[in-house]
Amino acid sequence: VTDRRLSPYLIYGLGLSVVTGVLTQTFPFRTMDQLGVSGTEAATTVATAITVGALSQLVVQLGVIPRLRWPPALLMSVGGLLVGLSCILIVFASDLASLSLAQMLSGVGFGLCRPGYAAGASLAVGPEDQGGVAGLVVAANGSGYVVSPLLGLWLYAAVDPTLPFWLMAALMITMAIYAHNRAR
Repeated sequence: VTDRRLSPYLIYGLGLSVVTGVLTQTFPFRTMDQLGVSGTEAATTVATAITVGALSQLVVQLGVIPRLRWPPALLMSVGGLLVGLSCILIVFASDLASLSLAQMLSGVGFGLCRPGYAAGASLAVGPEDQGGVAGLVVAANGSGYVVSPLLGLWLYAAVDPTLPFWLMAALMITMAIYAHNRAR
């Protein structure tokens, strides 16, 4: 983790994990509150928006990234900006279409970020260290979920329902700048 070749990628991965966790746990509540739905209707509505995001991520990872041939830092930067924008859109979304658009942007952004940071970490070391790096990348993917349930849901319920999204937008935009400047 202290290896200078890897630390920019692992720091980015940890931040990405926190953002993923916070958004995963707060988006359903935001959707319910913004649309005034609960129960079965909420489940269907949230599932629709999240499915749009997941499909977007798959399309980007399976069809777009192989054609772009972007370096990891560019994938991380552009992806980070898109996720940041999706967080801002969630704050202002007032209907299923805008919430689904936010999820689409999020899916495209995460679809760029995740392969970018995993590839960058892998390329930063020689073949003899690839297995260890793969383990660290996977550990970073899960590490954010240690704090995100408490952070996101507490901010949403106790402080302000838009605060988790503003903070995650700021974090992702900061990470995009960080990736542009450090992950090379």
